Amino acid sequence: MPDPFDNPTEAIVHLAHELKDLEHRAIAVYEPIVNTIIASRSNDVGHIEQTLDGLLGFAGSDDGLRLFKSLCRHY
Repeated sequence: MPDPFDNPTEAIVHLAHELKDLEHRAIAVYEPIVNTIIASRSNDVGHIEQTLDGLLGFAGSDDGLRLFKSLCRHY
């Protein structure tokens, strides 16, 4: 199997797919955390801020931005 990094275009496409996969995994991890914070009406500022910091890296996606905004509104 050829190395995808031999061709710069293929390398970029490969990295884009990897970033998309990472984004999907992050949303799957953060969504229950955000939902729990909101449902429990948590006022734990440290936990909320730490979660917002983590979500910020994924706010470029629709789902990431949705979670970020939801938690900001709660905060």
